[in-house]
Amino acid sequence: MSSAIIEASQFIEKVAANGDLIGNWAMTFDADGNEHKLKQSMKTSKAGLEFIKSYEKLVLKPYNDGYGNWTIGYGHKITTKEAEAMKNGIDVDTADKFFQQDIKWIEDGINKNFDGVAPLLQNEFDALVSLGFNVGRHELVNSEIFDYAEVTDPSYFKNKHD
Repeated sequence: MSSAIIEASQFIEKVAANGDLIGNWAMTFDADGNEHKLKQSMKTSKAGLEFIKSYEKLVLKPYNDGYGNWTIGYGHKITTKEAEAMKNGIDVDTADKFFQQDIKWIEDGINKNFDGVAPLLQNEFDALVSLGFNVGRHELVNSEIFDYAEVTDPSYFKNKHD
């Protein structure tokens, strides 16, 4: 690992520990004064996870979601073969495991693809995860709302409504 990567990693840890990290990136400057964004992966907050669970509802037996998809747990999509294998249901721990896997898949997609002019705030990240949980990772990162989040500087809204 190069020393620049190690230094960047240590910098992110330091600013995160000091509470100076905003959203999913921090700014730093090299010896020549050039600005660099150092990305840090974000995670969905506890409130965000609870919100998603509240509208998904826990269902321990396979069901058709109304769009032709077999689903179980907190909206976890499964194949017809999996639905047959799980016809007697799953336990809450398994549902939580599926939920965490699904959330991580969406978080990873956002963290990998987001390159905004300003960092995401926690509530903005949570909202994108919630949307992605419903529409899918690919659909989210290729959506107009994702593009809009990348080009919008939150200070624009603050200045418009002050």
